[in-house]
Formats: sequence, C-alpha cells, structure tokens
Amino acid sequence: MIISPQLIISAGMPAAGKTITCQEIAKRIINAVYFDRDIIISGGLMHIAADKGDGLLSFNEYIKDEPFFEVETPFGRMIKMGWDMDYYFRHADAPSRIIIGNQAAHSLKLGKVPIFDCFLAQHVNGGIVEKFMSWEIFSGYPIKLLYFIVDQDVCGERLAARAEIDEEARLRTKILQDSLEEQLQTYHTLNDEGEKFVQKTGKFIDTTNNSIEECVEECLQYI
Repeated sequence: MIISPQLIISAGMPAAGKTITCQEIAKRIINAVYFDRDIIISGGLMHIAADKGDGLLSFNEYIKDEPFFEVETPFGRMIKMGWDMDYYFRHADAPSRIIIGNQAAHSLKLGKVPIFDCFLAQHVNGGIVEKFMSWEIFSGYPIKLLYFIVDQDVCGERLAARAEIDEEARLRTKILQDSLEEQLQTYHTLNDEGEKFVQKTGKFIDTTNNSIEECVEECLQYI
C-alpha cells in the first residue's frame, strides 16, 4: 500500500516487539522508510577517529577507563566504544534521536512515511515525546504514536532469548536482565500523565499474547 506522508513513532517496553513490528509495517507500506536507531548508535555514533582532532583532549585522557575496541572501517581503523553508559548518554542517546528526527523531516518532504522506534516510558513521562511530536520540522504532517507493552515475565523471557543470539543485545540488556523488575519500574512504566498522553495521542499495542502478524494488522488499522 501507499499512504500519504506521515510520521510513525513507536515507543514502549524493551522486548515488546517494537522493532520487528515496525520493520514489518515498513514492508507493507511501499513509501515507508524505516530508521533503525541501534544502527545509528552502534554503527556510527559509538565510533571515534582517535587519531584526529589534535586540538582536543587526547583519546586516552578523555575516555580513561571506559571500554572500547578497535575496528576496521572504510575510513581506516577506528575506535568503537563499548556500551558504557557515560559515553552513550553524552554522545549517542539524544543525538541519535535528533539525527532520526531530521532525517524523518527530510523524508516527509519527499513523500515518504518515516517509521522508527526510539522512545521509552521515561521519555513519555518526562514530556520529551510530546515535545518531539510538536517539533516544528514536522509541522503540517500527521503523527501516529504506537506504544508497545508486554507482560513482565514475557519481557524477561524475550530478553534472555535475544541475548543468546545477539552479542550486542547481550551487552545492552545485561543491566535489564540483572534487575529487570527495578528497571521496568524506574524507566519503563508509564505514570498517570504518561498513560493519559498515549491514550489521547496514540494507541497501545499489547504483544503479550498476539503474533507479529496480529500486531502489524492492529497497527495498520490505526495508521
């Protein structure tokens, strides 16, 4: 199908099926463009040309004891940072969302339907999602918010299964797996205002007992 240009944002719990559902939606909508935030982060923002920038602090002075390893790229050998939270929050967290937002706005002007999943409950609760959706670069285009939820036990099972087959997922989800209940309550649970916002501006998608196909159909009907 081809639909008129609009922005589709997904948010929600980890392992709730946001990524795979959005990817399947992108396959159904011919003029859709799917932006993978993990690729922007791991495939770009976590890389450093350590031998460049002589006017800055040296790489070793700036990074100190944070984890990293060397990788070969088309631009030569570079340093790729491990999933250290200090470096991530300074250089990749908000910047990755700004990159996606600007790419999405450009795609809208080309008649595309940008789709991406890059928000958590804490961003809804803190008003960041509302500000993002009100960003003037999206002015004049419809915005659809899909909020994915899943039972906590199922969430834990999916995280464990993902970690077994994906090394980067294992590194990213280790903290979640170590203290899942605490993490879900702190970062991945909507407060009253957050729930009201999603109910008013978007749609909840519960993936606990539904297949990917059923979730995709539910999303497409809403879109």
